[in-house]
Amino acid sequence: MIWAHCRDLTRLTRRKSSHADSTRRLVVMENNSQENALFDRMPLAAMHIRTALGNIYYAAQRLAPPEARDNDPELDKTAAVLYQGYYRLLRLAKDLESLELLQRQQPLPVENTDLKVWLDEIVQEATVPFQLKGVTLKMLCPERYVVTAVDTHWLGQAVWHLLNNALCACADGGHVTVKLTVQKPSVLLEITDDGCGISAARQELLFDWLMRPKEPEYLTGGLGVGLPLSYRVAQLHGGQLLLDSREGEGTTATLVLPLRRADSQISDNVFQYTGGFQRSLLELSTALPDTAFLTRHLDE
Repeated sequence: MIWAHCRDLTRLTRRKSSHADSTRRLVVMENNSQENALFDRMPLAAMHIRTALGNIYYAAQRLAPPEARDNDPELDKTAAVLYQGYYRLLRLAKDLESLELLQRQQPLPVENTDLKVWLDEIVQEATVPFQLKGVTLKMLCPERYVVTAVDTHWLGQAVWHLLNNALCACADGGHVTVKLTVQKPSVLLEITDDGCGISAARQELLFDWLMRPKEPEYLTGGLGVGLPLSYRVAQLHGGQLLLDSREGEGTTATLVLPLRRADSQISDNVFQYTGGFQRSLLELSTALPDTAFLTRHLDE
């Protein structure tokens, strides 16, 4: 009698366990399905945002043409706020399009690139916008050259996101250092700021954009995709993204990339934005004050 009861209890426990496993699998499948559906809608959402922004940009040019802004400081200030919003929404659309990368599994198309030259151009381009917020930006690289195989488009996306995060974290008088070194078999690209830093509890969530805190302490005005995207870019290069941060002291984000060569010549192509706007203002728009969009700065 006792053994029969034990057998029945065992069968019941197994059935409950099997049911629980099935329920968990269904929940995971449902979550994955919802996430895939969300990703599928991103490009369409970005397209609608870009279309609307095109109309807004055209209207702004008509209402506040550059020559009128030059002669009317108040109009220039009002237009600067409008253009700040324009750039931020344009960057949001670009981030929505970039989210598809988080799902991509295939390797990136890489080409041999001198990262020292390539990175120096980005730093030079970002220096003036950093100065507009009172933040000093400098680059350090003890190597004569650092040639490795990368996808400069997506690596550029990661670097600009990390620079934007560093600028967001810094107050007036802050410092950001970009350091490029070789530690075989890797290349280390470090971006260090002396800003507000990130608490240990928050750091655990920063690489998953779906689990990001609702009110980031220092990332403002963006979608919160910068670190997850940079992390994925590093992964697709066969590397990793490391984060070392102390609250109240600052943060160092390190892209660790493999030191390797592809079967190609060293590329000297630099991706250029077109369409009448500056790449640095676009990429750093969520960190810059509205005064950065005054007409005298747009012409620099």
